[in-house]
Amino acid sequence: MPDAESSPDSIEELELDSSVDSIIKAGEIATRFARRVGLNEDDCYRLGLAVHEAVANAVIHGNRYAPDKRIHLRISARPDRVTVTIRDEGEGFDSSSAADVPITGSLSRSGRGLLLIRELVDELYARHHDALPGTEVCLTKHVRH
Repeated sequence: MPDAESSPDSIEELELDSSVDSIIKAGEIATRFARRVGLNEDDCYRLGLAVHEAVANAVIHGNRYAPDKRIHLRISARPDRVTVTIRDEGEGFDSSSAADVPITGSLSRSGRGLLLIRELVDELYARHHDALPGTEVCLTKHVRH
């Protein structure tokens, strides 16, 4: 879970629509941000890909492409990590049921997104909001010095 007590050194916040263009844009923004705050090239790529996948989940499964629902993206950096929080405005999902999805086996056309994200970042946290609509996913990539 993110550390709420210390303030980040750098923050970028955006609201995106529920479209494929937003999926691409979010991944690119995360990659540029990570590069700007000093992540190495491999970690920039990994974080960008993880954000791309998380926003795709938010657009497709969370908001179901609804034009009236938004994706909330917040990227912050501290000297030791970059954290990206993605929140959709959908119905939410049981994140514990997705924790044990097998890498092999029969899945529908989707179903491996959280597994992929887990492999790309150092920390993954997901929760459904009661007060706000939707699911919030928080991705953290540690800065390696």
